[in-house]
Amino acid sequence: MKNLRTALLCACVLLCAHFAQAQNSNDASTQDKPKLFNAIADNVTVDVDKLISLLKSDVGTDVSIAFGTSFQFQGQVVSTASNYEDRINSIVIRSTNFPGARLTFSKIHDNGKTSYAGRILSMQHGDIFELQQRNGQYYFIKRNLHDIVNE
Repeated sequence: MKNLRTALLCACVLLCAHFAQAQNSNDASTQDKPKLFNAIADNVTVDVDKLISLLKSDVGTDVSIAFGTSFQFQGQVVSTASNYEDRINSIVIRSTNFPGARLTFSKIHDNGKTSYAGRILSMQHGDIFELQQRNGQYYFIKRNLHDIVNE
């Protein structure tokens, strides 16, 4: 009886494993989303000081910031946060000129060093911008949403 129960359990596990579907990183739901930032270059120079100045904005404030020469981001501040004795300061801005897009930016103080993190993304679109530092300069680098988020 014990062997029959073990064999039945093994058969159930094998059937479940056979019919289970793993996540597919090339899922059509993220691949087929329209692109929001087609008209903007893949690498956009960012003046981090402009982003830092936005951290002082109040919720509800309308803001406008230019990245590089051809990328203007306009929106309204929807969230600000200051955590861990001001070691992390963050802001979220809902775009008015890129429907559905949000700009998130954080300034992080850790062990005497300051770093920055940020993204511009829309869950309804297939492309995002991610803030990255290269050779001492910050850039928004265009990436695919499915590289960042698994739906």
